[in-house]
Amino acid sequence: MNANLINTDKLLQLLKNNPDELEKIQFDEDAALKKLLEDAMKKEDISIAKLIVRTGLSKPYVYQMFEGSRNPGRNALLRISFALRLLLPDIQRLLSLSGKCVLYPKVRRDAAIIASLAKNLSIDETDEFLRSIGEESLL
Repeated sequence: MNANLINTDKLLQLLKNNPDELEKIQFDEDAALKKLLEDAMKKEDISIAKLIVRTGLSKPYVYQMFEGSRNPGRNALLRISFALRLLLPDIQRLLSLSGKCVLYPKVRRDAAIIASLAKNLSIDETDEFLRSIGEESLL
């Protein structure tokens, strides 16, 4: 049974009721992450080349990430999220699938990023905002 093909709530219920079923479930976070990114790129009609330009990440870094040979850092994922205009739930899923901490509103920097998303700020505007309040840059 593939975890990516099961509704999250159903999977959670299955694991609560039958914890031994875990051994029968196949998990493929890399495939789920790649699908999320590919779907977002299709929706935004953006190529990997355009994504590289929008994020300012290096070409090798991005290609290695898509090939699965590089695990991107949290800031890189946030830059990609802004470039793809992802909504907060998708960003949280992207971070989670990558093994990174989700945005947590009780952390000032994360709260500022969440507020920037709510205001539909660009990555540059968000970075400027972060710097103006003394928080670490995204870029």
